[in-house]
Amino acid sequence: MSVLIPALTITARDVIESYVESYRTVYLRKPAMRYLGNGWYLVDDEIVHQAIIIQETGRLQQMIRQQMSKQLAPEVIQQRKSVVTRLIERLRRL
Repeated sequence: MSVLIPALTITARDVIESYVESYRTVYLRKPAMRYLGNGWYLVDDEIVHQAIIIQETGRLQQMIRQQMSKQLAPEVIQQRKSVVTRLIERLRRL
């Protein structure tokens, strides 16, 4: 017997919000999206199942993480290096 926990249930609104936010971050535009019922959505005039949207949201979020790691400013990289350098120097003094 399975028990549904309301806090862990994914609603259509959750799926739409997370997909739209991820899509907008990557492609800089909002997709047209509407819930049709029974796990099916209309996304930019295509009918797509919820499982595919969740997969695509994960892929988009992975792209966002990759973009963020590549776009570190040189100042941030230098600060990180200096922090690491300072820690190494402290360890050497011990």
